[in-house]
Amino acid sequence: MAFVMAFALMAPALAEDITPDQERTQGYTYDAPTSPIAIDDNIITATAHRAASPILGMLGVNATSGFGMINGGAPADFTAAQACAALGIWGTSLNESPDPYYWNYFYNFYAAANDKEISTDALINDDVAASPGAADGNLQEKYGNVSVSLSTRPQIVVGVSGTGLTDGYDEQLKTINSFTKDSAYYQEGDETYSPKLVSYQMTTIREMMDSVQRLADAITEVEKETGKTTRYGDVQVIAGDYEKYVYGIIAYVQSQLAAKGLEEKTVAVITSINEDGTYTLADSLSSSATSLVRAYEYCVAVTNSLVDEIGSTTATLDQLLTADCIVTLNNQNISNSVLQESFGSKSYDGIVVTNSPATLYGMTMNSVENAMGYAYVIGSIYCDVIDINPVELCAYFYEHFLHISDRAGVEQVVKTNFSETILPKGITSTLPSSYSAAKIEGMILTGMKYFVANTAKFSDAESSFNGLNNWVVNYGSGIGSSYKATCVKSAQAFTMNSSSVTPEAYNIDGNNYVKLRDFAELLNSTAKRFDISTDGTTVIATTDKAYTVVGGELEGGEDKSSTCVYSTWTLTVDGTTVSCMVYNIGGNNYFKLRDLGTAFGVEIGFDTASNSATIKA
Repeated sequence: MAFVMAFALMAPALAEDITPDQERTQGYTYDAPTSPIAIDDNIITATAHRAASPILGMLGVNATSGFGMINGGAPADFTAAQACAALGIWGTSLNESPDPYYWNYFYNFYAAANDKEISTDALINDDVAASPGAADGNLQEKYGNVSVSLSTRPQIVVGVSGTGLTDGYDEQLKTINSFTKDSAYYQEGDETYSPKLVSYQMTTIREMMDSVQRLADAITEVEKETGKTTRYGDVQVIAGDYEKYVYGIIAYVQSQLAAKGLEEKTVAVITSINEDGTYTLADSLSSSATSLVRAYEYCVAVTNSLVDEIGSTTATLDQLLTADCIVTLNNQNISNSVLQESFGSKSYDGIVVTNSPATLYGMTMNSVENAMGYAYVIGSIYCDVIDINPVELCAYFYEHFLHISDRAGVEQVVKTNFSETILPKGITSTLPSSYSAAKIEGMILTGMKYFVANTAKFSDAESSFNGLNNWVVNYGSGIGSSYKATCVKSAQAFTMNSSSVTPEAYNIDGNNYVKLRDFAELLNSTAKRFDISTDGTTVIATTDKAYTVVGGELEGGEDKSSTCVYSTWTLTVDGTTVSCMVYNIGGNNYFKLRDLGTAFGVEIGFDTASNSATIKA
C-alpha cells in the first residue's frame, strides 16, 4: 500500500496530492472585536511571558502585561493578529468569559486598521525573547527602571526565577516600593506592592502540572485576601482536572489495549534524516530541542520504542518502516513532504504524525498546551485500533481548559486550529456529531478506575517520566466527581479454611470488599498473620506478626452502603506499596478481597456448591 495520509478538511477543500507546504498557505482566521469592553476590577490580575502565558487564561485571571504572549512575540498587523489562536480564544466572544485585556488588545489591531479610537485598557505585550521561567529582566526607563511585566502592578507574577527560585524580581520590587507619590512612576499602593510570585517549571508534564497547581494556590490566597475572583470558577478544580486529563487518557488507552488483548504499538520518533539515508531516533528526554523532547515524552507512556527493538538510535529505512507509527511532530527539518520523499519508492502503512493543530503558544513547547499534546499524539497513534479520536480529545481541551463557550464555538476553534493539520486517515477537522464533553470524561473516568485497579502496571520507568507512577486519583471534585460506585451490603457467604466466617462485607461494582482489620483477624492464627498500624493516609501492614485486636472485628452493622465513596488511602505490606482498590463506607476503609489475597499471598476463590467466597491460608 502506498504512503497515504488523510488531510484535514478546509475551505476550500484540498486535493490529497497537495503538499503540507501548500496547505499552510490556506486556513481560517479569527474575527476581531469591533468595539472594546470594560475592565472588571473584581477579577485578579497576573503577568506571565512567552510559553507561560496560556496558564493565566486557563485559570481565569486577567493578563495585564508581559512579553511574547502571542505565539512568542507580538502580531505585526491586523492580518497577523487575526491568525493568532491566543487572540481568538482569549479575546473574542468564543470564550465563555473573555479576558478584557486580550479583547481590547485584539480590538486595537482592528481599530488601527479602520481608523477607530484605540483602547487604553489593553494587554501590554512587548516583543521580547526570554525564558518563560525566568523573571522579566528587561528594565525600561518609561516604567521607572521596571520591566513591562510589573508595569501594570499585577497581583500575581508567573515565571520569577533568578539566581534562586523566586528572587528574580527582588530588585524591581524594591524599586517600586521606593516610589513616592510625587514620582512620575508612582501607582497607588506602590509602598506595599508585593505580588504573589509563582515559579514556572516546565521540563516535563509533571512539572507543568505542579506549576498549574502553584498558580491555583496563589490565586486561592489572593481570593481569600482581597475578595477578588477569577473568570471561570474554582481554580483548584481546573488544576485537578488538568492532571486527570493527561493521566486519565494515558490510562484509558492502556485499559482498552488490555481489554482488546492488544500490544503497545512500536513508535519511531525521528530527530533527523541523515545524509546517508538513515534516520536518527529519539530515545530519551535529553534532547536540546524542546520540541523533540515533547514528541518523545508524549509517546513513551503508551508505546514501545523502535530503538529498543533494533538496539540503536540509528535506523535504516527498512527498519524505520517496521514501526507502527512514525512521529516527527513539528520538527522544522522534517515536514510531511520531506519524510515522504525520504521513503523513495518504499510504501508505509502505519500512522504518521508530522504536525499539530494551531495553538496559543505551542503544543511542543513549554506551555500548558503540552497536556493537549499528549492527547493529540496518543489519540493519533491509536485511533485506528481503539475508540479514540485526537480531534475530539483536543476539542475537550478547548472546551474545558480554554473555556470555549458552546458547541458552535468549539466547532469553529477545531476547524480553525486544525485547518492546516495533517491527520490520520479517517480523521477530519470536522468535529464528529458524536462528540460530547461527557464522552471524553467517560474515557478519562475509565482510565482513572483502571489506574486505581492496576497501580502496579504504572510503576515502570516510562510512567515515571511523566509522574504517572505517583498519581493519587481523586474522585471528590471535577472530572469523575459524579461517579458513584454501585455498592450494596453483601449477601455473600464466606468461609475461612472451610469454616464459616462473618466479615462485614459490601459488594462494590460486583466485587467483595472487607475491612482490613476483619481480614487480619481471620488470618491471625495462620502463617499469613499480620499486624496493622496507620500514619494518617496509609495502612501499614507488617507480616509474620500477631494482629493487635482493637475491638469490633468480625461484627456486623447497619447497612451504610449509601455512604460509599472512593478512598485515597494506600496499603503497604512490609514497606512495599501494593495495588488495592479501597472505598470508605461509614468512616471505615473497605479493601477489595481479591486484592488483599494477592497482597498477602492468600488464596481467594469461590465455591459454587455453597455459593461462598473462600479464603484459604
